[in-house]
Amino acid sequence: MLLAAGADPAALDRRGETPGDSYGALIERLVEEGSLPRERADQLLAANAPVLNVP
Repeated sequence: MLLAAGADPAALDRRGETPGDSYGALIERLVEEGSLPRERADQLLAANAPVLNVP
């Protein structure tokens, strides 16, 4: 929501991570625990890459 409202995607949190770092880590955790299929994870990452400023 913050990024959609214009927050800086390069801003760092207290751990030194950007929103893209945190989002990617969450998606990977969901894949590892079996809650999210890899194919869907790849789709989500690709769809959100422009907003999250990730490659």
